[in-house]
Amino acid sequence: MLLLTDLLYLLVVLVAGPFWAVRRIIRRRPMPPLAARLGFVRERTAVQVRVWVHGVSVGEILAARGLVRALRDRGAEVLVTSTTVLGIATAQREFGAEAVEPCPLDFSSAVRRFLARTRPTALVLMELELWPNLLALAARADIPVLLVNARLSLRSQRGWKRILGVLPRILDPVQRIAVQNVAHCERFRSLGVAADRLRVCGDLKADNAHFRDAAAEREEWRRKLGCGADERVLVAGSTHEGEEELLLRAHAAVRQSGAATRLVLAPRHLERVESVRRLAARHGRVVLLRDLPAAEGADIILVDSMGQLASLYAAADLAFVGGSLVPVGGHNLLEPAAAGVPIFTGPHLATVAGRAEELEAAGTLQRARFSSAAECERIILNCLGDASLHTRAREGARLVIAAHAGALQRTLAFTGGLVLRAHKESVPNG
Repeated sequence: MLLLTDLLYLLVVLVAGPFWAVRRIIRRRPMPPLAARLGFVRERTAVQVRVWVHGVSVGEILAARGLVRALRDRGAEVLVTSTTVLGIATAQREFGAEAVEPCPLDFSSAVRRFLARTRPTALVLMELELWPNLLALAARADIPVLLVNARLSLRSQRGWKRILGVLPRILDPVQRIAVQNVAHCERFRSLGVAADRLRVCGDLKADNAHFRDAAAEREEWRRKLGCGADERVLVAGSTHEGEEELLLRAHAAVRQSGAATRLVLAPRHLERVESVRRLAARHGRVVLLRDLPAAEGADIILVDSMGQLASLYAAADLAFVGGSLVPVGGHNLLEPAAAGVPIFTGPHLATVAGRAEELEAAGTLQRARFSSAAECERIILNCLGDASLHTRAREGARLVIAAHAGALQRTLAFTGGLVLRAHKESVPNG
């Protein structure tokens, strides 16, 4: 199977690789070092317990924070990998650079090299990071593989059924699957995963979200932003290309209606900051977040650094979460919810559908019916004009977050025996 998979990957690289590389260069998207992706990472000495935790990008890395801390508290060394540059940078900030490496490509030689150099005793994959060569080689090295915070959309379920038609035993190495909810559990069972390998443990992202009294943060950020007493703040987080234009047009229309508002834009990818700045400059005075002393009187604040968004949401009278006006599937809804802030999104929420439904039912989230500046303007005006919305949204968010408490403890109870076992066999060189 390894040879067949390698040949398939090679074909994909030869056909699609040049187009993918040119696209990233044009968009100025950096890539992790190729040598590291091929498994040439720092060699580590053997230890009794070294848990490799992998999350594809920022969201999965942040979801793993509590798990990594708990594993370290239990005496394990933890190695964290991510696939994207932003995910790697986030992991380095959260866990320390010495504990982080780029994830190897799923070529068998790269995976073998990575395992030989890092010597993990267990592999924990976040959400749905299942790669055939990685799974097969981990099983050959007697490394327990666990999938945690797992979710399986209807679309992914259909895709995996096709994969299993070709590779019927690909999921066999995964010894435990800790899923977010019952719906995801049933979808995994439809793929033939035995019931004793599955357990509903809840969402680690929700368990990481701690509802807080954000009044002090709010006042501090409003002071930094130079907001007037009657000025309202709209924070748009994790935005993608195509969304900023709609939000800027909607914001301009809201201001023309007489509502004193300030827009804070936080692009999902920092390499887009300059292009977003040029776009925003056509709609008003733009100030970068790092230049906040000069922000008074600015119409638009552009976030140009990592790690600020969760705190910035506290300043919002209304928060927009991106990846939802364009068909990306949405991003983390719990960050603004944890600050007790009313949320609005676009209609594209496939990735966060369950969470969106919970927050919508609780009165915390308003969903646009379609993607247009006029629809965004309508929702913004309705939300800012509802005097009781902030109170309702805050209480609804508190209840939703409280309902998911304990996911980390349930995940550890289900997987900890395998994750924290002492490794008795060395990883073969390759």
